[in-house]
Amino acid sequence: MKNIYIIIILFLSFTIFSCAKKSDSSSSTTSASYVSKIDNATASGIITVGSESLSGTYNSVCSSYPSDYPPSSTDSFGTSLTVTSNSSYVETLNYYSDSSCTSADGYISFYYDNVTIGSAVDANYKSTTTITKLGLKPYTSSFKVHLDGMYYSSVSTTTVGSESAYSYGLSYFQLINVTATTAKLAKSTIDYPTSLGDTQELVK
Repeated sequence: MKNIYIIIILFLSFTIFSCAKKSDSSSSTTSASYVSKIDNATASGIITVGSESLSGTYNSVCSSYPSDYPPSSTDSFGTSLTVTSNSSYVETLNYYSDSSCTSADGYISFYYDNVTIGSAVDANYKSTTTITKLGLKPYTSSFKVHLDGMYYSSVSTTTVGSESAYSYGLSYFQLINVTATTAKLAKSTIDYPTSLGDTQELVK
């Protein structure tokens, strides 16, 4: 049963992220402002991608949260990616209660392990990985209500200030582009993405 809820979390989280990106293209992105990382991930290790190194933490531009999506307490959000070993990283959707991505509302973290870098496709590289854990952490009571009611209701409940985690296994095909200061990753559960498309750039 819990597998169904994890899939729902994945679908809804990235649907909201996709909608926000489309909205951003028409000027809702906070200019020159990047998210402040609020998850539990600790940077360690290096993932070698061709002649480049994926390491440390990368953050997206701070984006306005769609007003027609719950919870009403969230005003902005964005993504952070932290490399945690030579073959793992944590990608987090960070939610904030202010418009500048500084006041934490809560987050959803996806723990990727067994990262394997494959062959080059132009300037990008094929890769495979698996989500081994999902972490949910509310920083406010309103975000807790959102997580418990929308995602967690029939499985467990979250605690304000603590990360609740699920062990899981969901494999992905990836296309990765890494430079000295940026990273872009496109994912699919079916086959390798053919391009990065409008994948959001993360900055170190």
